[in-house]
Amino acid sequence: MITLKVVEGPSYESDKKIAKIDNQTRRQLGVSVNDKIVIVGKTGSTTAIVRKIGREYINQGIIVLTRSIIDAIGAKNGSRVEVRSFDEGGDAPRKSTRPKKKIDIKEIWIEPGRIGYADPEDVVLVMDTSGSMSEDAGLPSGISKIEAVKDAISQFLETKTSMNENDVVSLVVFTSSGKIMHELTTDYSAIIQASAQMYPHNGTLLEAGISKGYEVLGRGKSPLKRMILLTDGHGGDPTHMIIPRQKGSQGIRIDTVGVGAAVNADILIRIAEMTGGKYVFISDFGSLGSEFRKISHDKGL
Repeated sequence: MITLKVVEGPSYESDKKIAKIDNQTRRQLGVSVNDKIVIVGKTGSTTAIVRKIGREYINQGIIVLTRSIIDAIGAKNGSRVEVRSFDEGGDAPRKSTRPKKKIDIKEIWIEPGRIGYADPEDVVLVMDTSGSMSEDAGLPSGISKIEAVKDAISQFLETKTSMNENDVVSLVVFTSSGKIMHELTTDYSAIIQASAQMYPHNGTLLEAGISKGYEVLGRGKSPLKRMILLTDGHGGDPTHMIIPRQKGSQGIRIDTVGVGAAVNADILIRIAEMTGGKYVFISDFGSLGSEFRKISHDKGL
C-alpha cells in the first residue's frame, strides 16, 4: 500500500470510477492499466479502474480521481489517500483504517518520537521581514514583531522534532525582494541559526517571497510539498503568478498566516484556496507560537 496526493480529474469523467496514476506507481502496486485498485480515504474506501496519468503529473506522487470517487471516500484536492492493488489483503474494499472519531491534531502527538500518519514533507517557511516587523509586538516582554516570529519558528521546529517524521525545512524571507536564508534541511538547528539573521527593512511584496518558495521546493524530493507564508500587512496581489507556477510545480500547497488588523485577508484566503492550503488569521503576536505548533502538525491529511 502506498500514499498519494489527490488531484480531481476533468468534469466530463466525474461519474466514472477511474484513477489515473503514473508508470512508477503502477510498478510499485504491481498493477497495469485497466487493472482494479482500492483507494482508502478518510471516510471509507472504493475500487477504481487504473488509467494513465497526464504527463504534467508524472513522478510527483499524484493520483487523479474522478468526483464520484472523491465523494465516496471523503477526499478533496490536495488530501492524501492510501492506494493498494485489488488483490492486496483480500479482494473486497476495506473501510478506512483512520480513526472514525475526528481527533484534534494535538491529541495525536503526545510523546516525543511518536510516529504520525503523514509522509515526510518538504516545507518552506516564507516570512515577512518588512519594515513594519520592527514594531513592538504588543507583548508584556516588549519584544518586536520580528523577535516574536523567530520564537514562533523555534516552536514550529520543536514540534517537527517531536513528530519524528524526517520533514525537510527551508527558510525564506521577503521584503520588496525575496531571499533564501537556508535551503531544505533536516538540521533544524541550522534553520534557527538562519532565522537569527532576519532583520526588518524595506517594503512588502508577497510575490517575491512566494517566488523564492517555489524555487526552493522545486529542488525538493518529497511528493508532499508545502509553503507557509506569514505577513502582517498588504503586499500586492500575487495570484496572477500562482496559477502558472502551480501547473508547472508538484502541487505545492500554500498555507497563509495573517497577523494583525492590517493584513489583506482576501488575498491570503485566495492564495490558500488556489493551492489547496489553509488561511489562518492571528489577531496578535502573543498567540503566534502556539499557532505555529498547530501549523507544524498539519500536513494536509
